Amino acid sequence: MVRALGMLTTIPMLLVAGPLVSFFLGNWLDRKFGTGWIMPVAVLVGLAAGIRETIRVIRRAEKEQR
Repeated sequence: MVRALGMLTTIPMLLVAGPLVSFFLGNWLDRKFGTGWIMPVAVLVGLAAGIRETIRVIRRAEKEQR
């Protein structure tokens, strides 16, 4: 029970870290290559990765609780 709770507390960090890291990486790549489309795409990919990992954590926590 405690371990599952510990895993669930990582969810906000997952949902913030993915898009945030992607934003800075995409922004840097946009400046390096002189484009304007990499950062928005990177943020969407980071958000999708954060959501995917959140779903995996929730499933793992449910399995631990059983």
